[in-house]
Amino acid sequence: MTELIISDITVMGRGYCVIGLEQTSPGVFRSVRPMPPAAYAWRDPFPGRRGDSVVADLSPAPQVAPHTEDRQSQGLKKAGRRLDESQLVSALRHSEVAARSEDLFGCSIHSSGSRGNCWVTPGEGFRSICGCELGNIRFRIVQYAERTVLRAQLVIAAGDRFESLPVVDREWAAALQRVMAHYRGPQAAFAAERFFNAFIRRELMRSPNRFARIGLARGMSDGKCWLMLDSLFPQPDPAWFQMAG
Repeated sequence: MTELIISDITVMGRGYCVIGLEQTSPGVFRSVRPMPPAAYAWRDPFPGRRGDSVVADLSPAPQVAPHTEDRQSQGLKKAGRRLDESQLVSALRHSEVAARSEDLFGCSIHSSGSRGNCWVTPGEGFRSICGCELGNIRFRIVQYAERTVLRAQLVIAAGDRFESLPVVDREWAAALQRVMAHYRGPQAAFAAERFFNAFIRRELMRSPNRFARIGLARGMSDGKCWLMLDSLFPQPDPAWFQMAG
């Protein structure tokens, strides 16, 4: 059995993609993506939270770059201990970390334009998740007919900028819904975006736990593994959102 500390829970269609940290030596961790017994996504109810320690019987999954962290599991069982946010971010800072965009995944990153997202080519790279120190962030809220999406302009330690990363962090996606519930009318997205870029951004940037994890989606029919903001620390504090409206 392998013990993992849940580090990332991301929205994946109607389910979740989960990543955990495995300690390989004192103070050193690596990311492992435990796959559910069937399919790629864990379904609701998924009771785990970031920082929870779980154990799993893991076996190798087909190693398809860049998703080399994949492991097959027969389920996750809570191990009874938990890291708080500061402890979890400390562990993440001792796992996969890059200061420059070129070091994130071990392959070239392509851009879709000056204000668009980036991708890598399926089959390239040696990992699909990496942490980075958060230099700056701004949010954008995009409304589609069927859903509202939070996106982030992210600047990492060396100054490299990502213009439009979809925020797939489960807790931040839920926070967006809480904020949007406060606003109505044609200017709702604008008002919510202003709130994120004022009060919420200020709380993020003043935190010692300021840290991001950038991941890669699986290759789509367009032949691209798009970059995503998998985890954003600090995680949203419910008290922040009492200010909305």
